[in-house]
Amino acid sequence: MAITSNFYAIPYVIVFIILLYLYTKERKGDEKAQLLAFGVLLCFIGLRGFIYSDWISYYYFFENLPTLTGLQYDSLYSDGYEFGFVLYSSIIKTVCSNYFFWVFVNTLIDLLVIYWFFRKYSTSVVMSFILFVTFMGLSIEFNLYRNSKAMSLFLLSIPYLKERKALPYFLLNLGGCLFHLSAFLFLPLYFLLHKRIPKFVVWVTFFIVNILLFCHVSITADLFTLLSPLLGIEAMSDKLANYLIQGEMYGLSFGYIERTVSFIVFALLYNRMANRNANHVIFYNCYFLYYILFNLFIDVKVFADRIPLLFVFSYWILYANMLTSIHNKHNKLIMLVLLLLLCFAKIVTSNRNIMAMYDNVLWGILPIEQRESIFETSMDDLL
Repeated sequence: MAITSNFYAIPYVIVFIILLYLYTKERKGDEKAQLLAFGVLLCFIGLRGFIYSDWISYYYFFENLPTLTGLQYDSLYSDGYEFGFVLYSSIIKTVCSNYFFWVFVNTLIDLLVIYWFFRKYSTSVVMSFILFVTFMGLSIEFNLYRNSKAMSLFLLSIPYLKERKALPYFLLNLGGCLFHLSAFLFLPLYFLLHKRIPKFVVWVTFFIVNILLFCHVSITADLFTLLSPLLGIEAMSDKLANYLIQGEMYGLSFGYIERTVSFIVFALLYNRMANRNANHVIFYNCYFLYYILFNLFIDVKVFADRIPLLFVFSYWILYANMLTSIHNKHNKLIMLVLLLLLCFAKIVTSNRNIMAMYDNVLWGILPIEQRESIFETSMDDLL
């Protein structure tokens, strides 16, 4: 069986087409399209089989997890899992011990938060769902069970960030730290994300990180040992070498061009969008952090995948709201077509690997033994 094939991307393209149809309905004023989009993604994500890669650790974590009556945990972070995540998972297992029930509940909680978030901050809920599917949303839901809860709690804290209510903001994000320690990064941002970044700082930083990137100046190797506990990975020299090698997958690529063009577009439209909606400042600052951190950590794949990802939600709002800031109908149509072509291309290229081969509990999934064999073959091919 081929490791990469466009065939594996077909189910994802079908979901994209369905969401695109619902987007046309939403534009005509049909608000039911938003709920239908939510339902489509809940079924597609929440009822999935063993998709992508991190299920291979989370499945056995859940299978070996005791219910509440047998739960014992003596530290905030132990054996790769935080206390809040363990307690939360144990509560679900006490209700139902089926792994796929746990996955469905995980997805339901995340999508409810995201749906609320889009309703509050996006000019188009369905377009934001399309962007969610395009820009790392599936990776978050399929792979990052702990990070997704930390991100959800941060999204819930954004109104308090805007209103300068420190106590609920910090309580929510300290709660996020109980699910994934990387959420500590959100705490100091209470003092920064609501402030406008001077244009001079934006462009100087942009050029500096690109110079570092193209001159192959690395800052991540020295940070690996320090930050690895936050990522739930073991700081060993052989793993470090592996992650550094995998970082070579990034660099001057389609992804780099897309991120850089997005950075320039958002920067050029910043004043227009911020003047229309003050919330734009927060989301622009989050994308600024996403871009800068991605380029700084690009030589270590696990860093590039997981630290900037904390801010990837900015894509889901900025691109959707950008369309409403363009007044000329002809230019708006061109931008919409280009954006949808970008979404299509990213969905196909992101899901060509055999580990993205989709199945669903509604019509049957591959046995875990077969998925483990696929996983091992795919990992050997990457390395």
